[in-house]
Amino acid sequence: MGNNHQGLYLERKKVSDFKKNHEILREIFHEIKGDDEEYKNYYEFIKKLNYKNFFTINLKPSYKLAVGLGDESVYETSIMIHHTYGCPYIPASTIKGVYKSYLEENGEAISKELSLDRGKFLGFLDILFGNTDIKGILVFFDSFPVKKYKIIIDNISVHYKEYYKNGEKPPTDGQDKNIVSFPVITDTEFKFCIKYNQKEVESYRKAKKLDFEIDKFLEKFNSIFENEFKDALFYEGLGAKTSSGYGTMIEV
Repeated sequence: MGNNHQGLYLERKKVSDFKKNHEILREIFHEIKGDDEEYKNYYEFIKKLNYKNFFTINLKPSYKLAVGLGDESVYETSIMIHHTYGCPYIPASTIKGVYKSYLEENGEAISKELSLDRGKFLGFLDILFGNTDIKGILVFFDSFPVKKYKIIIDNISVHYKEYYKNGEKPPTDGQDKNIVSFPVITDTEFKFCIKYNQKEVESYRKAKKLDFEIDKFLEKFNSIFENEFKDALFYEGLGAKTSSGYGTMIEV
């Protein structure tokens, strides 16, 4: 496939009545290898944006990464392909959600560093990440592969198909296995970028909503994120099947 747009090819590929979904997927994603030719200027553009601080880190899946697995698709399973660049990516909303969820349960180090009790710390997270009523000061960006990426096909063998289908038959070994194929990303390094918006910080100051040491946090912005962010993506994971070891991100 090279640098072709895998997302467009996936949508336009004619589905044959004589082939199973996993066979079609193997034709499309047969160890696709690509590079950053189409989006190499993306991060340069980000750096030019008017944000005071800019945190970046490169991480890779320790095993495999399944992003967009449950998205709507005629092939039953799918993968997150960028609509413009035609390469796999991790949406900013996914990264943001995983990180906030992790801090809500494991943010003791940051709360201690800022001398915040539990209640104030949760309010602090709302100002960082935002909620349905307010806009957060942190800005998360989509994460793209660094230089090279690789997509392969993985399989799950579903046993006891008739048992799980309606429960009328017992889970016996005489039932045929149902093979489910899905594309995953492997051997791929991703760049993660986070900034904080100084304009939002100033707007909170004017509204007198900053009743904690926000300056102390901003001064240690990079060091705080370097530790907590890595832990979040390692222990929480990204994408689907994290309980099976998928999506665990480690340092390169």
